[in-house]
Amino acid sequence: MSFQQPIIPKGVRDFDHTSIKYRNYVLQKCISIFQQGGFLPLETPALEYLDILQKKYGEEGDQLIFKILDSGNFLSKISSEELQKHHYKMLMSKISAKGLRYDLTLPLARYVAKNHCDITFPFKRYQIQPVWRADRPQKGRYREFYQCDIDIVGSTSLLCEVEILLMIIHIFELLQIKDFKIKINHRKILQNIVQILGHADKEQLFCATIDKLHKVGEKKVYNILQQYNFDEAAIQCLKDIFQFQGCNLAKIDFLTQYFIQKKQSIASIKVIKTIVDYIAAINKNYLSYLDIDYTLARGLTYYTGPIMEVVIDNASGGSLGGGGRYDNLTAHFGLDNVAGIGFSFGIERILNIMAERNLFALQKEYTTKVMIVNDGEEVYNRVLPLLYLLRSYGISTEIYLHVSKLKKQLHYANKKNIPYVLMLDTKVQDNYVLKDMHSGKQHVYTQEELINYLKN
Repeated sequence: MSFQQPIIPKGVRDFDHTSIKYRNYVLQKCISIFQQGGFLPLETPALEYLDILQKKYGEEGDQLIFKILDSGNFLSKISSEELQKHHYKMLMSKISAKGLRYDLTLPLARYVAKNHCDITFPFKRYQIQPVWRADRPQKGRYREFYQCDIDIVGSTSLLCEVEILLMIIHIFELLQIKDFKIKINHRKILQNIVQILGHADKEQLFCATIDKLHKVGEKKVYNILQQYNFDEAAIQCLKDIFQFQGCNLAKIDFLTQYFIQKKQSIASIKVIKTIVDYIAAINKNYLSYLDIDYTLARGLTYYTGPIMEVVIDNASGGSLGGGGRYDNLTAHFGLDNVAGIGFSFGIERILNIMAERNLFALQKEYTTKVMIVNDGEEVYNRVLPLLYLLRSYGISTEIYLHVSKLKKQLHYANKKNIPYVLMLDTKVQDNYVLKDMHSGKQHVYTQEELINYLKN
């Protein structure tokens, strides 16, 4: 008999109960903070039309969208001549109209444009769902992974940026990850820099290249820029800005003077300064988490204002989240002049960091609190009624499903890390023997005593 190998594609994973429990633990912490800030949940479909997804993430992003073939005979629309003449990319629009969502931001913009008459603005939402990217799998980078997003749509106030920064700080502190930094920049600062370099027409190309700085290193990035005709003077000018060292206020002062000298607007620098001042007014200790970084680019094309990214020094797997302001993204769907800002938590990478640091050690492994031994004789009369009585009191209880030797049933409870095993008392009809699997001690209880003990 032939059989199929039980394998899965690269970049996707199975999740066992422990993995799901840890993920839910992190997400519950996130949700608790989101709800404190008045954010409401939202879910959107896994499938979106390619017209909605494409030409909004940049050229590299478009290449990573998973496209889905049309149902039925999708080749019936294409002649044999077209098949021979055209590259498959030229034919894609005829055989595929839909794709898997690349992120949660564009679906949000589409949702807002579609439902703006029913939405109360500013619209504060959180969304936790998987996304898909046709990327090359590596550590911390998957083809299917969860995103956990918060967004505020419909307000240009800098209090939106402050709200999101506070959410980030509170969540990472709650997860006991305290050595993180939130890198902050402004897309218009990068726009001003590329104008100073004499290549205003290459802004998006410049940002996409700079976005690789921390992945491939300065030397390679500068070499790529030279290939795009950035001369030595421009590269040296860029180095002067990127290599400046100092505290946040020193960085602000340095770039302010530099832009004034080069006759560039300092409005975007003032925005960053205002955000820092707001955070300082809330809690000066929070300033230690902020790091103004003029090399931060965020490669997606839809960013228009302040951008941010969470990193941990010397940690593998990249950033732990990122986001920024994307004003007027809804204009792609016919709704103009709607501001927006959001942040996406990298749940997979957060889970990896917490696992490496043993931050789940205090999490209890069991889901069942009590296992009732199956002796076969009293299953109908006493065991099944007791099973559902304990559950009705919120005590997670299961019964061993087969009549087996006690040793085998205790082994099952140990394997599942069930803390208590319950047996019928053979001496007194209405009493029960409760065995503590960690200490090995046993106690006899009446039904009322048993319920009170397990509830407490």
